[in-house]
Amino acid sequence: MGINSKQKEIIFVLKSNNHPTKSSELAKKLDVSSRTVIKYISDINSELKKTVIISSRDGYCLNSNIDIDSLLQMSDDFVPQSFDDRSFFVFRKMLTEHTDQLDIYDLCQELFLSYSAVKNLIQKMNNRYGSAEVQIVCSRDKIKLVGNEKSKRKLIGLIIMNSSQNSYVNFAQLEKCFPDIEIDHLRKIIYSTFKNHDFYLNNYTAMNYIIHLLIIINRKLIDEDTNTYPRYGWVSIDINNLVFDLISQLENEFDVSFDEPEINDIIVLTNIAANYTLPLSNTEVKKIVGEDIIELTKRYIKDIKQLYMIDLDTDAFSVPFCLHLKNLIYRASQDKFVKNPLADSIKQNSPLVFDVAIYISLDLSKRYSLSLAEDEVAFLAMHIGAEVERQNSNSSKLSAALVCNSYSGLNQQISNKLMLMFGDIINIDKNVLDENELKGDEYDVIFAINQINDPGNAVPILISPFNLRSQSQYIEEALNKRMKTIRNMDLKFNLHNYISEDLFFPDSKLQNKDDVLSFLFDILLQKQYIEKDFLESVYRREKAATTAFKNIAIPHSMDMNAIKTCISIVTSKNGITWGDVTVNVVLLIAINKFDKVLFKDLYEQTIELFNEKSFIQEVVNCTSFEEFEDTLISNLEL
Repeated sequence: MGINSKQKEIIFVLKSNNHPTKSSELAKKLDVSSRTVIKYISDINSELKKTVIISSRDGYCLNSNIDIDSLLQMSDDFVPQSFDDRSFFVFRKMLTEHTDQLDIYDLCQELFLSYSAVKNLIQKMNNRYGSAEVQIVCSRDKIKLVGNEKSKRKLIGLIIMNSSQNSYVNFAQLEKCFPDIEIDHLRKIIYSTFKNHDFYLNNYTAMNYIIHLLIIINRKLIDEDTNTYPRYGWVSIDINNLVFDLISQLENEFDVSFDEPEINDIIVLTNIAANYTLPLSNTEVKKIVGEDIIELTKRYIKDIKQLYMIDLDTDAFSVPFCLHLKNLIYRASQDKFVKNPLADSIKQNSPLVFDVAIYISLDLSKRYSLSLAEDEVAFLAMHIGAEVERQNSNSSKLSAALVCNSYSGLNQQISNKLMLMFGDIINIDKNVLDENELKGDEYDVIFAINQINDPGNAVPILISPFNLRSQSQYIEEALNKRMKTIRNMDLKFNLHNYISEDLFFPDSKLQNKDDVLSFLFDILLQKQYIEKDFLESVYRREKAATTAFKNIAIPHSMDMNAIKTCISIVTSKNGITWGDVTVNVVLLIAINKFDKVLFKDLYEQTIELFNEKSFIQEVVNCTSFEEFEDTLISNLEL
């Protein structure tokens, strides 16, 4: 659609007015002549091939029979209308323009909002993103994001995950990208081969691994020459059997033949996928990829962290990304590229990650005098997005390190066995020879074959390097104990963060569910923590199944649509009628979508905590918020 910003502004002015508007009034608002307004309106109706704006004796108004929002969404420069879209626009503008502050009046013009509406938007954003421990501060008509770097990175991670409408890549999407390859068959070969050779492979690592293999196989199927730059062959003893078993199956199943450069790629990727430590400093990686590409990757990781507050500094990302850059540069230099049917989808659904990929592609184009197709930019975005998802998936696991000498690859063998046994609850982030190599890092647990002198905040778990299976019960008990401690710490933090004194109502005289929900709804609405449809959603959840358990009820919305995440508490010594039961404590949970990852754990942990009848009685006896906090802390085993 070809309407310009001034024409679009006419639509927004008419949309905000509830009455016909004269051309003179529109001209004044747009700072143009009345004749220009009349021409704009004629052009709008012509371009859209509909009578969008109706003319009458009283002035101009929008055609009520036309869905204006749907028409506007067809525009590439669509102005955001919803709160989510507007808040993402503000954050994205800060990141892509690499500035720490924005001018409020510029936002007014770009969002077509009044000064007071933008200020209200900022207030709602502070409520929404409070869990990230950052604050958007307005001062002298400028807005600025205030918080430490860790909190800002947490916020960006939440924004990236929530701005993406779907996963960055899944098997259905890959089938569209590579229609000539049986994706499911390839996936089964990879998983079964890893399992047969006793190697652990988690889903997010597997996805990155599969993408690389698909690109290699696809190149072979279209007879692309890949043997024009030098590589060096090398194979570790433990990976050797796995790699060549896998290669043999792939060559037979897909009727391809891998050359030495491709085999080297697969070896490096398999090391990473099998959780073997393979940093950029590795000698063999340098030989295979080249020092120039390694230094370029380090620079991109550093720049992206500084400019976009996205931390990609992991071996799981950097080494495979080096390989991708090497092959991408070669393809582009030969005017070849891999078709990516998802390019448009990734661009629209993951705009922030796509911006990061654009940043890299522009630098590559300038640095190597290349022309990169948008399909290749989309593949860069898929790699970056997959790493963000991988990090988020690991956030619920215990972060672990292994300290062990590497005689005959012993450390790698132990690391792999630990991941095979406990990969669903741990992630081994570092594998070192000496504990001094862990200084400055933080872990939940440290596995070691010798005594650790300074574990810091981590819990050391001493293990024998031999027969780990016989130690599984001891290790599992240690891990579960650490997990419980961390869960209690998280619960304490969340309850402290989301329950405030003004939302705690001890010894209430309210008698039934409707009275309690109505009372709490009015308070939360007044504080602008929820929208007007929140109560209706809570009742829909109650209708599906009661949220009462023993002497406690934990009502919550069917939708994660609160403006601010919070927990309201009502206690009653006399009891509150909740359907067929009587409860003494009600916790109304309101969750916004940026905190939705918290809900499952928060809900389950709260039920577990309040499952003890003695604890419920202690809470009911509390007459003040201070008493409640003390009771809560004393019952959490830290």
